[in-house]
Amino acid sequence: MRIGAALESEAPRVRRRLDGLTSMRFFAALHVVLFHYGSTLLGPIPVLGDVAALGYYAVSFFYVLSGFVLIYSYTDDDGQARTTLRSFWRSRLVRLYPAYLLGFILCVPSVVHLVQQRHTGTGKAFLAACSYLLMVQAWHPRLVAWWNYPGWSLSVEAFFYLCFPFLLKRMRGIGIRGCYLLIGASWLISASIYIASHMVQNLDANELCSHGLAYHPLLRLPAFLTGMATGKLYLHRREVASLGVVPALSAIALCCAAMAATTIFKQLTLRDTIVVPAYAWLVFRIAADDSVVSTLLAWRPLVLLGNASYAIYILQWPVFSLAGEFGRLSDMSNFPIYLLLLAAVSVCFFMLVEEPLRQASRVWVAQ
Repeated sequence: MRIGAALESEAPRVRRRLDGLTSMRFFAALHVVLFHYGSTLLGPIPVLGDVAALGYYAVSFFYVLSGFVLIYSYTDDDGQARTTLRSFWRSRLVRLYPAYLLGFILCVPSVVHLVQQRHTGTGKAFLAACSYLLMVQAWHPRLVAWWNYPGWSLSVEAFFYLCFPFLLKRMRGIGIRGCYLLIGASWLISASIYIASHMVQNLDANELCSHGLAYHPLLRLPAFLTGMATGKLYLHRREVASLGVVPALSAIALCCAAMAATTIFKQLTLRDTIVVPAYAWLVFRIAADDSVVSTLLAWRPLVLLGNASYAIYILQWPVFSLAGEFGRLSDMSNFPIYLLLLAAVSVCFFMLVEEPLRQASRVWVAQ
C-alpha cells in the first residue's frame, strides 16, 4: 500500500543534505538539557540563566523541524510521496525506537528504587512502562513522569509519524497560498487553545502540564503542521537566493526575541503561538542559507553532534541519573563533565547503533 495515489520508486533521488538544520538540532537538544538540569546552576548568571530557563520551547522547534524534514525527505517536487506506508513507518521506527528503548532500560534501576522507597506504585509503574513501550504516554498526563520523562515528546512524535501519510495526502494539492493559510490556521488554533484554557480555568504554565495540555499530541499538532507547510514552501521556493548572512542572522534574532517574549505572556501561556512561527522562519532560512552561517553550521563536529542530538535528548535523564551515583552533578564543577559524558555516550550510540541500523534498513527497503 502506498502513501497517496501516485508514488515514485522505492529509491528516490536523494536531495542535498541540510547540514545546517542537522547542527541546529544539537543546539536545540542542548537547550532542553540545560533547561532540565542546568537552569538552577546557571540561574544566578546573567543572561545564561535566562537562556537556560527558556529551553522548554526547544521541543516545539523539534516538531516544526520534523514536519519540514519529512516533507523534504519523503515527497517529490510535486508534493507526492516517494515511499510506501510500510517503508515509511519502518524507517521511522528504526530511527526512534533503539535509543528510546535504551532510555527505558537505563531507567529501570531508578524506578525500582522509587517503588521500593514508596512501598507502593507497582501497578502504576507497570502501566506506565507499558504506555512508554507503546509510545502512548503523552495521552495520559499522570503517566508522563514515570520512566524516562523526556520520552513524552517522542510519544507525540510517534503520533505525528502515524498521521503524516494521511496529512500528506490531504496537503498534496495545496500551493503556496494554501501553505500560508495552513500556517495561519495552525497559529490561530494554537492561540485559541491556550487562551481558552486560561479563560475557562485560569490555568498557568505548571497547571497546564498537570492537566496534560502541555503534553497532549493533538495540541502539539499545529507546530508539526506548520513545519509541513514550511517544507512545502521551501520546495516551491528553494531556488530563491539566500541574500547573504542577514536573513539567517535575522531569523536567529527573531527566535531569541520570540522566546524572550514568552515571559511577558506567561499567564496566558501563549508559548507555541509566539515561538512556532519564528521557528518556522528559522528552519526555512537555515535550509536556504548559503552564507558564512551555513559554512559554520556545516562544520563536521557540529553535524556529528546534530546527528547524535536525538540520543542526547532521549538519554539525558538516564545518563544524569546513573552518573549521579558517582558524583554530585548538581555542582557547577561537575555539570560540564555530565554534558561531555552525555555527548560521548550519544555520539557512540549514533555511530555504533543508530547509523548501522539505518543503513541496514535502507538495504532492506532496496531489496
